Amino acid sequence: MSTDFDGLLKADVEAARSADSTVAMSCEGAPPEIYLQDFQIWDARIRTCPLYSFLYHEYANGHEGFYTNRVNDEALRLSVGRALVTGYMMNFTLRNKGLIEYDWDQPWTRAIPDQSAIRDWAKRVNQFRSGVARDYLVYGRMLRPWKVSNVTEHDLG
Repeated sequence: MSTDFDGLLKADVEAARSADSTVAMSCEGAPPEIYLQDFQIWDARIRTCPLYSFLYHEYANGHEGFYTNRVNDEALRLSVGRALVTGYMMNFTLRNKGLIEYDWDQPWTRAIPDQSAIRDWAKRVNQFRSGVARDYLVYGRMLRPWKVSNVTEHDLG
């Protein structure tokens, strides 16, 4: 099975790069360690600690996965914030005329987000991520937690 997948992946890469040599290969979900060299980005679909991203972000960039819960402008802004604090690149679902949609699994007949507000938020988050926070969120390394001593514990019942 691994040999068949290797052949399929090689053919896919060759076809994609014959059209554009700079294309980045992606997969849905985290790629197995043995295929890290084959995927430059991956669709982050986690709900808790992004351990995979912490361990392998130097090898493949994660982009914010969809969680089918973007139902209003606030939830959409929160999903962008979540992408920022977990170190992922942000992305949006686009519908006709390039309008940002709440999520990929919604009918196009429903209302759309405030376009200028979400574009402004995305611009500010990207400027922060690639500017002052670049060394930490883009090129940072996961470090062992500090040892903390003399911590008073309170049993609040």
